[in-house]
Amino acid sequence: MVHYEEFISRVEVTVHTIGFLE
Repeated sequence: MVHYEEFISRVEVTVHTIGFLE
């Protein structure tokens, strides 16, 4: 199973990257 902390961390990085590209 994937730990929520790791999942949330990846989501935050993805959102930050998308926001940076925009």
